[in-house]
Amino acid sequence: MNKFSSTFLLIALCFNIACEEQRKGLFLERGIAFYDQKKYKESELEIKSAIQEDPSLSEPYFYMALLNEKAKKYKAMRANLQEAVKLDPENIKAKLKLSKVLLLFNDIENALKEVDSILLKTPEDLDALAVKSSILIRQKKEDEALTKDSNFL
Repeated sequence: MNKFSSTFLLIALCFNIACEEQRKGLFLERGIAFYDQKKYKESELEIKSAIQEDPSLSEPYFYMALLNEKAKKYKAMRANLQEAVKLDPENIKAKLKLSKVLLLFNDIENALKEVDSILLKTPEDLDALAVKSSILIRQKKEDEALTKDSNFL
């Protein structure tokens, strides 16, 4: 192989890598855009491709959970939210949604764990406080729930 051929191959390889970096995240971007436009079937295809492209990202799992919610597939929603939280434990939106779904499945202990972890970081989060109050009511701790409610009113 002469010097020209090896230089050409190196340039082609660099160009290919640069193009892949530009494309990375495109599935997720398009999936979110379709979701915002209420084109859920198209969004689902793009989000699934985003998960295949990089299964270590939390956001595609979160959006897949939102799509599951629209389709009333709550078990799949729970699984996708759990994966989103596992991949990014700081994802407050996913944790809050997960706590609500866990409450729906009557998994009080895990719902409480998720909502308490949110309240440790953001004690004034009204949605998290509302979920916490709902959990306390389910646990027959109405007085404590009312105290929580009066704290954020």
